[in-house]
Amino acid sequence: MTDGRYVRFRSPANIIAEIRDIAESMTAKKEIYLEVETFGADQSWARELFAGLKNLNQELPMPIAYGANIRVTPGVDFNELFAACRDANFRFINIGLESGSDRVRREVLKRYYANEDIIRTVKLARSYGLQVALFNMVGLPTETPADFQQTIDVNRECQPDWHMTSIFYPYPGTDLYTLCKDMNLLPATTADSTERVESVLNMTQFDKRQVQKAFIWFDWNVYKDHRPWYKLLLRVVATKLRTKPRLHYVYRNLTKLAFIKKIKGKLKS
Repeated sequence: MTDGRYVRFRSPANIIAEIRDIAESMTAKKEIYLEVETFGADQSWARELFAGLKNLNQELPMPIAYGANIRVTPGVDFNELFAACRDANFRFINIGLESGSDRVRREVLKRYYANEDIIRTVKLARSYGLQVALFNMVGLPTETPADFQQTIDVNRECQPDWHMTSIFYPYPGTDLYTLCKDMNLLPATTADSTERVESVLNMTQFDKRQVQKAFIWFDWNVYKDHRPWYKLLLRVVATKLRTKPRLHYVYRNLTKLAFIKKIKGKLKS
């Protein structure tokens, strides 16, 4: 509806007003996730928002905790931003590593931060009492087992409190879909039921079996020697179940039931 590129921000006052309405209508609400990746783009805007959230929490009978995504940018100092996050009662931040391979990030994802930028940001966030989660992908076009090992290495160095790891899925209409099509990596059909948990690209250097194995054993390879082995094996089994269409359907419904039960328990308390 417009020419050129632009970024439109909601005002901090507008966001705080919405959160105030939520806090007043849903008194059991203890945490709100802010779906935005632009906190680092305009830190003065972010600090104004966080100062407002801090003031709002002081007015509420029970303070609200927050979480959000942040995109790492080389050369940006996040000290003041993370200090403001701490003051606003942020519990966690999500960081998109995506791939630990500098080549894959630059050539495929068009992302230009270094692994050192990610590691430094994670350490800084924790120094302000923030938990950190990492987004990862496996099976990206042109990726090799050696490339993915670098993703494992960065995660082992950071030891994220949790992670959101998925198998790359070529969404039609995206640049990466076009790349996969031009490289003849796409199958004739794809199963949406196992989207992001099943390998679909026809790559020779990192075949479907290897990608699937890398995905299933991710927790073990990242957290071994750092977390109890039996818990990691349970995670491996759970991830394996998610990769099977019928079992994945059962798994998703069981997790939904568990979530509903958890919410009902919180409402009763």
